[in-house]
Amino acid sequence: MSGCSESAKTGNSLYQWESLGGEPLESDPVVTVFGRHSELAAIDRFLDRVPGGLSGLVVAGEPGIGKTTLWSAGVEAARCLDYQVLTARSAHSESSFAFAGLTDLLEPAADLLPELPPPQRRALEVALLRADEEGGHPVDHRTISVAALSVVRRLAEQRPVLLAVDDAQWLDVPSLQVLQFVLRRVGSSPVGLLVSMRTKEGRSPSAVVADMPQDRVQILEIGPLTPRAVEALLTEQLSLDLTRPMAARIHQASGGNPFYALEIGRAVDGRIDEYMSGSPLPLTDDLRDLVRDRVASLSPPGRTALAAVASTFQPTEELISSALGAEGGAGLENARRAGTIEVDGVRLRPSHPLVGATAYMEHSEEERRRLHASLAGAVEEIEEKARHLALAATGPDEKVAAALEAATASAARRGAPNAAAELAEQARRLTDPAAEADLHRRTALAGYHHIRGANLPRAKELLEEVVRSAPAGAARANSMRLLGEVAYLMGKTNEALALFSRALEEAHDAPCVAAHLEMNLSSGTFLLTDYPTSQRHSHAGLEQATRCGDPWLISQAQGVVVFNDAIVGEGVNEDLLSRSLELEDWDAPTMIWMGPTFVAPMVWAWAGRIPEATDGFDRLMSNMVERGQEATICLLGLYATRMSCWLGQLDSAQNYALLGRTASEHSGWAAGKAFASAAEAMVCCLTGDAELARTKVQEAAAILGDQSKFRTLCMMSSLGSLELSLGDFGATDRVLAPLVEFITTSGVGEPAIAAFAPDECEALIALGRLEEAQFLLDWLARRGQALDRPWALAAAARCRALLLAGQGRIGESMDQIDEALLQHKRLPMPIELGRTLLVKGRLHRRSREKSAAKEALEEAKALFESAGAGAWAAAAQSELDRIGLRPRAPHQLTPTEASVAQLAAAGLSTKEIAARAFLSPKSVEGVLTRVYRKLQVRSRSQLAAMLARKTDPNSGAE
Repeated sequence: MSGCSESAKTGNSLYQWESLGGEPLESDPVVTVFGRHSELAAIDRFLDRVPGGLSGLVVAGEPGIGKTTLWSAGVEAARCLDYQVLTARSAHSESSFAFAGLTDLLEPAADLLPELPPPQRRALEVALLRADEEGGHPVDHRTISVAALSVVRRLAEQRPVLLAVDDAQWLDVPSLQVLQFVLRRVGSSPVGLLVSMRTKEGRSPSAVVADMPQDRVQILEIGPLTPRAVEALLTEQLSLDLTRPMAARIHQASGGNPFYALEIGRAVDGRIDEYMSGSPLPLTDDLRDLVRDRVASLSPPGRTALAAVASTFQPTEELISSALGAEGGAGLENARRAGTIEVDGVRLRPSHPLVGATAYMEHSEEERRRLHASLAGAVEEIEEKARHLALAATGPDEKVAAALEAATASAARRGAPNAAAELAEQARRLTDPAAEADLHRRTALAGYHHIRGANLPRAKELLEEVVRSAPAGAARANSMRLLGEVAYLMGKTNEALALFSRALEEAHDAPCVAAHLEMNLSSGTFLLTDYPTSQRHSHAGLEQATRCGDPWLISQAQGVVVFNDAIVGEGVNEDLLSRSLELEDWDAPTMIWMGPTFVAPMVWAWAGRIPEATDGFDRLMSNMVERGQEATICLLGLYATRMSCWLGQLDSAQNYALLGRTASEHSGWAAGKAFASAAEAMVCCLTGDAELARTKVQEAAAILGDQSKFRTLCMMSSLGSLELSLGDFGATDRVLAPLVEFITTSGVGEPAIAAFAPDECEALIALGRLEEAQFLLDWLARRGQALDRPWALAAAARCRALLLAGQGRIGESMDQIDEALLQHKRLPMPIELGRTLLVKGRLHRRSREKSAAKEALEEAKALFESAGAGAWAAAAQSELDRIGLRPRAPHQLTPTEASVAQLAAAGLSTKEIAARAFLSPKSVEGVLTRVYRKLQVRSRSQLAAMLARKTDPNSGAE
């Protein structure tokens, strides 16, 4: 590359040293490095690791020690190696501006934005101020993070990427959070992180790289330069002609700090003879004192211009001149000539952060206020203007507080809730205490944004203050609602419900607030399995949302009504669901599990429309992955896992469970970890990994406690099914008996919610407790008939067959098995079909109908094996072993295999066969593999030719 030394091009990119290691090195015409042999070698090794996967290097040390010089050398070396280099040079003045660092980092990659999915593209464009955020819902911070990750991954597909941040202790919090998100997820992509950071500056050098694999990270503490390196530095930078003793004195006085050495050198320049004669060097107790002397040498306009540059986000000559008027240009020129201001493209920056900070602090408090007032009049960006106004204020000021409140909204829309919370708190501090309504509103606003920024303790503190001091009414009701949501997020469901109820009493004249409260109450009582109350609140919420008139709020309320009506057994209101889906706004700041796109696949699954439900969850999952909504992904992973289990697609179920686990680890949300464990338990219960299943259930139950009875119900249902598959009826009853009360107390009317009922019924029959079993059987059959639920009807018929057989009425029991099989034809649930065939085989065996028993059991076993349901397959094999018949000939097809073979020979596709045979496409492929092996054919065409010559796939006759 142009400008790269030959050594840089050949891999020895950073150092060429003589044996004493003291001469300067120029790895690039711009970057000169003195006395840093080992540090440069470490940077070189770091860059060599990047193509092999994520690597990090933190260059840390005290101010002036040379961190930025090494950082710059690393950046130039990476460019010479043809890495894609994304840089951000943070400054103290930019640390409060949301996404300042991210804007710098991603500016070179702006051409990739059109390639991103629409939610990611919009989020990143708004965050980087490349698009107007007005008129839409707030951008979600996680969507911004996912978009940044997508950009980095796309770049890394082309060549290694270096993310380089100078002075990372001042990187703004939203940018830091995005960077940490990217580093946690970039995986094995060739991405390197090079940062320089001050030690003892509030942020630990390890903070940025805390989530990276520790074996891929090095923290490089920078120590002092050697005497010869200091001498070379002074000679090169200041053209000082020093004797070795004078150079040694400066080295000793500076402690080897290059910045300190240069400042001493500047102070003695022109007076070398005086100091060589023995006069004390111009030393101070504080490096800032030396810098102060340097700043004092500037003209007054120069000092002001330097302070203005240090105080401004992305300062330019035009901006500073506009703010400072006629003296601005002259002041900039003076500061530039003195070497205190540097030009980086069109942007200005202090030559060193200490220089800028000292110039700012040398101004009096009144001068600083006047400076910020001037800058507020010159800048256009709403957040920066508000911050300057705040720094110019001498006390409470409604105009400034209002500007800060407006800036709060801007930061929130850009997806920076932490910055929004900070601005709201500033607005609160500058509000006249006598203006109580404004004070309460701004305090609640700060609390709201702290919730969005996951700072729940501070949100709780602020919202409790409003609830204590504000008068009764809509404003306090809304603060109480937010306080309830804090309690809800902390896992305190009962406390949250109490706050929601209190707030509702004060929100009668505020329908929008009341609508939220009613839906919150519906959600909370649902988790506590009080379904009639949940339904009542859902309808009240829809009534209030309709009064409010907000379309997306109406959509949410309609979805909640559909959900609750279905739970209590009133079926699926398709018309209301369709209207809800039409109104839904994906960008609205709401909990997705209260939205219709989540509700729709749930109620479709309950109605037996499982493939449709699975597609719905897949679409929703893809959308949430695009947006980085990890908490939602945790919950979706649980329900999508369940759908795949119902379909007998355990590989897919395992993938969903893993996706939920990954999201839970990234989110840090305790409940999300419980959902992930519950999903993993579902899969383990079917595969037969009993020990792991029990462990996962215990993990989830320990987190959820009694705050989410519904989800605990789902987990225990899976565990009960496992114990039943293992043939331990006593253990099944011990797990499931406590759930029976749920049917009588919760008001549930949808049988799919009580999926444990047939398992407990079977266990009770096996234990001889027929009266108890009859209660569950009657409820299941009654609800299945009322709602025409094929799963419930099939399960009820299977249980009735077992009950009748226990009474010695074998003929009637076989009639019930036939009824169950008839219902299974309407239902693509192969494991459930296998369970019914397993019962059929047992009944035939008890009637000594060995051939019929063998046929049913072999088909059941084949279904279980195709799905990967190991425990149930073992149960079927155990029953087969008890029959005692000669094994089926190796070439003979099972009924399922014969059916699939005939369909394949008829020319149907795998997907069409799956639909006809109630199998998954993967299961169909597995069945065909066995058919090919048994019939010794290699393709569908050979299979069709063979079957065309035979009347029966199992017949040898032509």
